[in-house]
Amino acid sequence: MRCLPIAIVLMLLVACNAAPNPAKADSSVAGGQEQQVTFDIRSWGRLVSHWRIDGDGTGEIWRVAEGGTMSRYDIRKFHLRMDAAALAQFDAASGALKQATRHPIACKLQITDMHYGDVVWAGGAARQSFTFNYGCRSQAMERAFDMIQQANEVVSKQAAIEPEPF
Repeated sequence: MRCLPIAIVLMLLVACNAAPNPAKADSSVAGGQEQQVTFDIRSWGRLVSHWRIDGDGTGEIWRVAEGGTMSRYDIRKFHLRMDAAALAQFDAASGALKQATRHPIACKLQITDMHYGDVVWAGGAARQSFTFNYGCRSQAMERAFDMIQQANEVVSKQAAIEPEPF
């Protein structure tokens, strides 16, 4: 009878160690296709910016067209491609954000009309999302905002963005 609890604990340990590593499961999906990362930011319900980066470094970016006003504007969509160096920097920035936002981040809503949005990592059955509001403040949220900015800078400054919209 004494052996039964020990046997159950050992079986659970073996089962836990045999389970796939979630970090590895997120990095690659069936067929060798890498994970996709998307970013959307809105203001007053309207899309302000969007990008999508696929695991091979291709994707798209949507931007507000020049000449619009705060309440009336058009979104222009462009294809993009990252070289290996840019993709490595993006993966580092995006990966740090993904790691930091695995669990909800506590914050206090201090400003009610700031931009808001989400970042989504998807690959196969694995999916993680981080929803944010720039008016919700805490030290941990400020660090997440800095990581969002780092990923955005890689996309906007290092990706080769086609000159003509699609």
